[in-house]
Amino acid sequence: MYAVVGCSECSNLWIIEGRSDTTQCPRCGSRRGYEKRKKFVETDDAAHARDVRASMLANRQGEGEAFAKLDSFAELEDDVADGVVDDEEYLEGSGLDVEAVEAAGDRDP
Repeated sequence: MYAVVGCSECSNLWIIEGRSDTTQCPRCGSRRGYEKRKKFVETDDAAHARDVRASMLANRQGEGEAFAKLDSFAELEDDVADGVVDDEEYLEGSGLDVEAVEAAGDRDP
């Protein structure tokens, strides 16, 4: 389970995985019992927790409308994973000999 929680001391928002007796704010270090922390959402989906936290942070900055136009974290991760160019493809696209580059990397200085 994941929970988006807030700190009553510094207003930091973070995600807690699982459920421990006490929690510590990563920003200011204040300790509180899990039950005493303000929980904005509790979910079994880590991506949903990240989206909720990010939305709350965007709203704090007055950027809620801009954030609403973005895809979810899960969709953005899929886009990045599909669009990543591996080293070999990059080197070939640059006109370099991949084997020569690998051999140069294997040489002892």
